[in-house]
Amino acid sequence: RRKIAAATHHHNNHKTTHQQSQQQVSAMQNRYFAVRHGESEANVAHVIMSDPATGRTAGALTEKGVAEAEKSAHALLVRLGEFDAAAVIIVSSDFLRAKQTAEIFHKVLSCHTAVVEDTRLRERNFGELEGSDTFSYENVWALDRKDPEHTRFGVESVLSVVQRTRSLLEDLEARFRNSNIVLVSHGDTLQILESWMSGRPPAEHRKLIPLKTGCLRDLHDTPVVTTSRSTPPSAVQTGALSLARRLLQLFTKSLQVPGQYHLVTIGISHYCEKVRWVLDLSGQPYSEDIHPPGMHLFATLKATQGSASMTPVLVLPDGRAMWESSDIVLHLIKQHPAQLGSLVPAGLEKSVSGWLLYFDQMLGPHGRKFAYFYILQNRELSLEIMSRFTTKIERFLMPYMFDRIRSAMTRALDITPPAFDHSLHECDEVMKRVSQVLSDGRPYICGNHFTAADLAFAALAYPLVIPDAFHTFMPDISAFPPAMRETVNRFRSTAAGRHVIKVYEQHRGTTAITPHVGDRDVVPLGVHVAKACVIAAAVASVAFFVYRRASR
Repeated sequence: RRKIAAATHHHNNHKTTHQQSQQQVSAMQNRYFAVRHGESEANVAHVIMSDPATGRTAGALTEKGVAEAEKSAHALLVRLGEFDAAAVIIVSSDFLRAKQTAEIFHKVLSCHTAVVEDTRLRERNFGELEGSDTFSYENVWALDRKDPEHTRFGVESVLSVVQRTRSLLEDLEARFRNSNIVLVSHGDTLQILESWMSGRPPAEHRKLIPLKTGCLRDLHDTPVVTTSRSTPPSAVQTGALSLARRLLQLFTKSLQVPGQYHLVTIGISHYCEKVRWVLDLSGQPYSEDIHPPGMHLFATLKATQGSASMTPVLVLPDGRAMWESSDIVLHLIKQHPAQLGSLVPAGLEKSVSGWLLYFDQMLGPHGRKFAYFYILQNRELSLEIMSRFTTKIERFLMPYMFDRIRSAMTRALDITPPAFDHSLHECDEVMKRVSQVLSDGRPYICGNHFTAADLAFAALAYPLVIPDAFHTFMPDISAFPPAMRETVNRFRSTAAGRHVIKVYEQHRGTTAITPHVGDRDVVPLGVHVAKACVIAAAVASVAFFVYRRASR
């Protein structure tokens, strides 16, 4: 009874807190952006530095940390435009690494007002763990999940961080109206605040996508992470996944060639299209393994040795793997300047980098949600699109696994009507921003030259416009639901939409994209053998279920 009562009390408290936080956030008059300080000397040394006595004077930014801050600052400049950026209010922790990051933002944005320092944005105090290895964070976070009020090891509690950061927001709301406010702070402090603002339990702040050093994030647009299952997978489901993995290992092969680039993708992914496009422009030989969503996990985890599950993954000629699309693009440009150097012209490096980050953060996730919201509603359309250029065994397994894959994608990407409405609004904002930039008559986003900014925009906006060249992976617009066709035609009619079509026609080609794929099926009889295996597994599962029921 005590356990049930405690659980009920915790649930009711969270429900009340969630409602209160949502009411307060929706009533806010300002827009808040979180910026984690750039990489510092303490980050490189892997030591905890949370005591104000040392943090205010030590732990300066590294050269990489300065570059990270500049990149995020230019991304915000791109998003807001020069006029609104100059009016930004910057509030910073008084720790040295945060102050240096704030000054970089202040310089890039040409802000009218000076940076405001506030102790309520300080690093979470880790008490007795000061100076210890950063692995100690894991012990604290495990305790956070159990009790947001704990102060084990003399650590500042989660609720204490919530109270001080909420107090800061209340003061800012009382002082400013309709302003863009940048909060420069630290990892735990910002993620705990972000959890509260998004209506999640602050004790679960590590369930959010971690804020990397130098990262910029809109606190009103918290990225969703995969939530836990409402029920654990059954023995049959676990067995089915294990069987799928075994079948893929048995009946498929990779096209990877030693000494060449090798790309692991989901065919329809716009992030993958961005990297594929740059590889095509480079003229370098490469191979591509295309997988359906969900089944790509087996390949990406293998290629990255368990470090990443996302696509695209590019295996370099020396065997190393990269998996952030913009990082891959910039790496390829650096490695092949003769073919790709024009994508980042001299003098435009920071502007192009800012646009890349802006499109990655705003257009990428919201454009993806826009497309999947409509596609996943139609089983046959989904199977047709997701199975293109995949192996026979994957095409065979997809109908059996589709419901589980759709459920996982819906949960992980938050593909719900309210989230879709929000994503559609954000897509509209991006298209308006690009249209505004092009309104002065310039032929390209950064001026007179085609750059990586145009390439990234066109690739990431393809789900909104569906240019003809992408019919390799997507059917004609007539195959989509009427509501999606209407929205796509609306986007096509904008200056930004016309720019996407122009860029595809002039720099991607008027013919369909030809993926660098080949025959990855090991044996012609693979599908038939797979069918036998699936049937045998199903029979065995049913027999086992009947046996267990009879044994009770």
